[in-house]
Amino acid sequence: MSDGPLTPGVVVAERYRVTGVLGAGATGTVYAVDHVRLGRPLAMKVLHPALAGAADLKLRFEREAQAIARMDHPHVVRVVDFGEAPEAGWYLVTDRVEGRPLTAALAQHPEWTGQAFLQLLDALQYAHEQGILHRDLKPDNVLIAERAGQPMVTVLDFGLAKVLYDADATLTQQGAVFGTPRYMSPEQAGGDPATSASDLYAVGVMLFEALEGHPPFNGDSVAEILTKHITADLPAPSACPEAAWPAVARALEKDPAARFPDARTFAEALQGTLTGAEPDATWRAGAISAPPAAALVERPMNLPAGPSARWGRYALLAAVALVGALAVRAMLHDPLSDARAHLEAGRLDAAAAVVDGILAKHPDAPQARLLSGHVAAARGRWSEAADAYLASVQADPEGLEEPRLIRSVLELLKVEPRQGAPLLKWVAEQADYDAVPLLVAVAEDGPQPAQKRQAFEGLERLESTDRLELPGYLVQELSKSRNRSCKIRRWYVERLLALDDEAARTAARDEMKRKDDLLGIIPQSSCMQDLLRKSE
Repeated sequence: MSDGPLTPGVVVAERYRVTGVLGAGATGTVYAVDHVRLGRPLAMKVLHPALAGAADLKLRFEREAQAIARMDHPHVVRVVDFGEAPEAGWYLVTDRVEGRPLTAALAQHPEWTGQAFLQLLDALQYAHEQGILHRDLKPDNVLIAERAGQPMVTVLDFGLAKVLYDADATLTQQGAVFGTPRYMSPEQAGGDPATSASDLYAVGVMLFEALEGHPPFNGDSVAEILTKHITADLPAPSACPEAAWPAVARALEKDPAARFPDARTFAEALQGTLTGAEPDATWRAGAISAPPAAALVERPMNLPAGPSARWGRYALLAAVALVGALAVRAMLHDPLSDARAHLEAGRLDAAAAVVDGILAKHPDAPQARLLSGHVAAARGRWSEAADAYLASVQADPEGLEEPRLIRSVLELLKVEPRQGAPLLKWVAEQADYDAVPLLVAVAEDGPQPAQKRQAFEGLERLESTDRLELPGYLVQELSKSRNRSCKIRRWYVERLLALDDEAARTAARDEMKRKDDLLGIIPQSSCMQDLLRKSE
């Protein structure tokens, strides 16, 4: 088995040719692959090489693959194959799904919110009926594509799912906590096993975020976020439709028993409260009834039995999280506010002293690193600013949306383009949808044409080029590149030709036919003649 990442061109199990990387996580890497004989685009999740020797994880991977492969639902990604191969180790192959993460898609199409959540709940109802939990529901695992002007939801990555009603529970590690803190239920945050109600809580968090524009609980550390899930009151609504709020609030009850008994009941409570919240043809209202929510519990290995042991462990973990959160709140939150106030007032030395004090105790705190970058930028120390910004946004990409950072990065790319290059490369090639405002700013106002093209390619990766005024943007930038190499101008022409716009195609053909020598004979775009022939 290969110890490193699979490179494009490698064929796995004699039938899947790797074409690129779609993403990576703690348990493995997801590759874009094509079926060698069928030419069909697929996605392949490969278990991380470091885990390959762990028999329990390999068994869990295989068992989950078998369970997911049995699922057949229009809103659940379809598993087509799994196995073990010398080139990759353990792998799981699914359909390659088009679409954008739930939050990003609904920000652009808020009218889809009701229908999208009904589809998501329908998928969960089906999965729970099969005895399968997701356990890590978050916007990145819920893609939305457009089909005939309507949303089409697909739930991804049941890789953390656990087959329920399994007499052999030895594959679940004691004390393991699965999930993403921002969307984690109170019971998961406290260390208790997940239930079907935990999945519904995660849906409630995403619904709150879609309607309010921010998640219900956030913080400067994982401990603070988990503590809020366990102890904090649900924030009052400001934008959520009044009719929908009771459903949102019930989904986010601290006590799992107080939430909806199943996904179908949750969906029924949403109907009529949001635009588009009515069942479509895929909603299976007459499907088999799900087992009681209390029965859908992941049973961890070798945990003490009985309510006293369970609540004792819950209280201990909650107390640890609470202490950590209070410590962060006392030592980090207020100093951050002080540092911001100093920075806004131009007291750079005072701001730097506060930030340095925070980083001495919390060297990885992303907000402190972000402020450190701001202070360095205000002082003209662009190398320090670039390093601080990159470390900050890699830890917490939400900082990419901050206007001050966007302004500073534009100045950084102008004054010290080489220092800013690693930051722009990471944002363009790896950052998620939080990066769109920065990429748009660089694509429009980047100091160098190459930076603009790199930012545009980042928007292409995130399917967000619609944030620019196309095709006018491309035509304008092509015009500015008239004296540059044919290869650079071809970059613009290819994108103009890809647009469903006759004006764009006309501009592209004019460029490909352009002849600027004294006799008007030699085409200036000789490297594009193949494109010209194809376009005519």
